Amino acid sequence: MTVIQHTDRICPFLDVEVGKAFSNLLKKQGLKFLFNTKVKNGVNSKEKGVLINLEDTVTGAPSKIETDVALISIGRHAFTGGL
Repeated sequence: MTVIQHTDRICPFLDVEVGKAFSNLLKKQGLKFLFNTKVKNGVNSKEKGVLINLEDTVTGAPSKIETDVALISIGRHAFTGGL
C-alpha cells in the first residue's frame, strides 16, 4: 500500500519525533510513502483499476501510479456539534 502525502511527513499535527516514530512503524508494516506529492487527477477504469496522476510539490515533476483501489482522504475537521 502506498500513502501519498502532500506535506513532508505524515501527521504534521504531531510532534516531529512522534511522527517519525509512527512513520517508521508503518514502514515496517509494509506501507510506502510518497511525501511532498499531490494528486492532480485520476481515472477509474473499474476492471482495470485506477490510474492516478501525481506531481512533486517541490520540483513540479509529474509521475503516475497504477493501483487496484484508491482511498482518498482530504483534510480533517473537528466534530464539535453539541458540545
